[in-house]
Amino acid sequence: MYFLKSVFYSLLNLVYLGMFKKTIITAVAFSMAMSFTSFCNAQSDADKAVVLGKQATALENKQDFTGAIKLLEQANKLDPQRLIYLYEAGYNYYSIKNYPQAIAILTPLMSRRDVTPNVFRVLGNSYDLISDTPKALETFDAGIALFPAAGDLYLDAGGIHVDHDADSKALGYFEAGIKNAPAFPSNYYWAAKLYCNSDERVNGLVYGELFMNLERNSERSTEMSKLLFDTYKQGITLMPGSQPVVDFSGQTAVSIAKGTSVVHTKLPFSFAYEPVMRIAFESETAVDLNSLDRARTKFLLNYHKLKMDAKYPNVLFNYQEKILKAGYLSVYNHWLLMHGEEARFNEWEQEHRDEWNAFLKWYNANPIKLA
Repeated sequence: MYFLKSVFYSLLNLVYLGMFKKTIITAVAFSMAMSFTSFCNAQSDADKAVVLGKQATALENKQDFTGAIKLLEQANKLDPQRLIYLYEAGYNYYSIKNYPQAIAILTPLMSRRDVTPNVFRVLGNSYDLISDTPKALETFDAGIALFPAAGDLYLDAGGIHVDHDADSKALGYFEAGIKNAPAFPSNYYWAAKLYCNSDERVNGLVYGELFMNLERNSERSTEMSKLLFDTYKQGITLMPGSQPVVDFSGQTAVSIAKGTSVVHTKLPFSFAYEPVMRIAFESETAVDLNSLDRARTKFLLNYHKLKMDAKYPNVLFNYQEKILKAGYLSVYNHWLLMHGEEARFNEWEQEHRDEWNAFLKWYNANPIKLA
């Protein structure tokens, strides 16, 4: 069991760490979540509960989860209307690996009107860690039904299938997460990793690049940069005197229903991607950082010239077009794939220092927009 169980909780301004492992960051930040206590001045019990909650937070930060639980139970008795105290108690039981008790506390919260996605996360992960996979998936699905835009719920459910080597089912969750929470990076990350290690590498190239635009300059983006470079190397074969061989998909044929016109049939994306990339590599003799830059630029130009964007619109290629018009596509391509050939990138960067710095300034001010 190794996938992320961290909490994506924008209200409390927590950072999503984005690796598959069985941990969950506490979602309590009483100094923020309880900042409206001035409304409760007439209710001394509520005020006392807030104080106990802050004290519990301090104990959690010291890894004294048992002590925090005692304070949270007292806070809940004083102010049972606040879900945060029971949620945090459940989280603390989770932290000391008392999963049955975490389940007992969190299960009733699922039906509350003020329930949050994190309740389903901790509860689902608790079931998973006692090897009750069906109940874990049922819990995540219930959370997704209530919070379809909670990207981390798709991540957790997909992660269970990754643990059980059910990549197709995992991709179903990751891609649903991408569709419903398009700005959440981790579903792109895992979808890209699975696809790049499958026959449908073309999807991995797209998801991986989108991920790098959402999560820049992290350990995972470094890993993804190399994975994308290696995937290009794996899928492109150049031989003297022969046409380039571009193979990013296992789909070599499609069935067309009788009576359906081929002209009006939308073929798989790979049927458009591979021929255009093949043309882009016709004048190249090697697959390296610089040739990939040139080929990716030619690909983008031809993709639009051949009006592929009309039949296969793609937000990534639209963003690349924006970068091209700004004059930074070559720099962007080198940034994207730099960790595939770091020595070659360093040489290039030294020769293009001014362009590199100008690109970074532009890039930070013009992030990709996914909605």
